[in-house]
Amino acid sequence: FNTTTAFINEFSGNVSEGSVVETLGYATVGDGGGAKWVKTATTGTTSQSPAQLGDALLNDAAGNQWALVTCGELNVLSVGALGNNSQDNLLPFNAAIAGGSKNLFVPEGTYNLSATWLFNDNDVTVRFAGQGVCTIVPTFATTNIIQIGASGLTKNIHFRGGFTID
Repeated sequence: FNTTTAFINEFSGNVSEGSVVETLGYATVGDGGGAKWVKTATTGTTSQSPAQLGDALLNDAAGNQWALVTCGELNVLSVGALGNNSQDNLLPFNAAIAGGSKNLFVPEGTYNLSATWLFNDNDVTVRFAGQGVCTIVPTFATTNIIQIGASGLTKNIHFRGGFTID
């Protein structure tokens, strides 16, 4: 499939567990959100995205569940985040955290968040775009306070790369 969204909405084939599908973008070919997905033994509600499921999983049009294949870093674009200041990215960001990867990558762009981005696991590293600018826009606060937090007191959250707070 060219895109993950097309795969979610159109794939209704019957393939065996462990089969892998690769997409060339999330919403459009070349948007940076291309990924590899592996079929699991689980089924669920048809045509659901990672943001809807709250994890690095998707369900295709037949209800087959697929897990994102991550090798090292999980790119937030692979689970539906958009860095073009056009949508609320809270659900994709939370899906990336819930996906189990300890290393997230946030490419250059502007990401709106409608609520606090919470980390529910220890020792998570978030790497922001190397030389590019990455902006987190808190659309839920009029005080321009960026809230990125942990849901417990023993969390180690590391921010690397082009992340700045002005």
